[in-house]
Amino acid sequence: MTRSTIELPVTADDYRIARYAAAAIALTVAEAALPSPLPGIKPGLANIIVLVVLVRYGWRDAAWVSLLRVVAGSLVIGQFLAPGFFLALAGALCSLAVLALAQHLPPRFFGPVSASVLAAFAHIGGQILLARVWLVPHDGVFYLLPLFATAALVFGTINGLVAARLLTIVLPAAAVRHGGAGIRYHQRSRCGALADNSHIRARFAESRPMIIPLFPLQSVLFPGGRLPMRIFEQRYMDMAKVCLKESASFGICLIARGEEVTQPGRKAAEPHAVGTLAHIADWDMQQLGVLNIIAQGGERFRVLRHWTEDSGLLKGEIELIAEPPVLPVPGAYARLVPLLRAIVDEMAAGAPNAPATPHRFFDAGWLGMRYAEVLPIPVVAKQKLLEVEDSIDRLEIIYRFLESKGLLPDA
Repeated sequence: MTRSTIELPVTADDYRIARYAAAAIALTVAEAALPSPLPGIKPGLANIIVLVVLVRYGWRDAAWVSLLRVVAGSLVIGQFLAPGFFLALAGALCSLAVLALAQHLPPRFFGPVSASVLAAFAHIGGQILLARVWLVPHDGVFYLLPLFATAALVFGTINGLVAARLLTIVLPAAAVRHGGAGIRYHQRSRCGALADNSHIRARFAESRPMIIPLFPLQSVLFPGGRLPMRIFEQRYMDMAKVCLKESASFGICLIARGEEVTQPGRKAAEPHAVGTLAHIADWDMQQLGVLNIIAQGGERFRVLRHWTEDSGLLKGEIELIAEPPVLPVPGAYARLVPLLRAIVDEMAAGAPNAPATPHRFFDAGWLGMRYAEVLPIPVVAKQKLLEVEDSIDRLEIIYRFLESKGLLPDA
């Protein structure tokens, strides 16, 4: 008789949900040890994690984290299938339903804090309804509503403020803008504290579009990467002079249509919508009329619109893209680290395209960007890797590619 096994594929989303769920479970267990003045009144610290996931990744991931927290948390504290478990489950389901509806509210007036308060009211409402129907079949339970509503308002506001603060720390200089969540940071409105804070949005990179010169190429520059460039066209020579004089940045985009060197009578090159800010890290002019530079990659950006000036220089209005937080390389992708170390060691020290120091091999974002640079794949595939939002998702794509080619070292 042959033994059969079933392998379930594990994705980067699964790892991400597991990490956040573990944090929520830890807060649930810690909260269970806190004394409560009245049964049912607790701060709901785990809801902070759910809110962060909601804003960053959308309702689906938030629902997974919330439900895993309820089930696993009850198992840890020994309340699984006890009345407390069903009360927590009812509250979680009601709050998730309200958060799903909150996605359709105008984001100008509703953000993480207001979503937290709405979810808190829904949570306590679901628990009271279940208690009335099942545990205490008497209308007297509704006399507790004012007390529970006050607790929901207070703790919901506090948790929402903490979540908003965590988002500014977890995503420095980056806007939280996830299509699934339907919640974005905007300027302060008349709703006061329940609306989104303008000082939070001001810290985000996508707060205001900017206009920069664009340099379309048949190459892709990645954040933290280095790209040797040879400039000889007058329009780009003038651009480089300004960048050197004012320590200004320019944008590098992969060409979607057209050629690098504009031919008379032909349209300027059409850039891809996502590119990378660049500043000139080094330069020399060993030949008259030819400027050699090393472009150092900065933040990614999205082109909102672009136009060609009379000089032939392409300019664009851009917004910076939210960069993911620094995350360690998951154990499942640990085999990527020694391979990239070997590749970097093979590069000549000081080579123009060698990764800038310090080397952060255990930073998932840095590791993925460096692999995207050195992989022998078409530039369109490199562009797709540049556009991937999540660092772990990018690592998974690279890992599967290398694994399919048999290039990964043995575990």
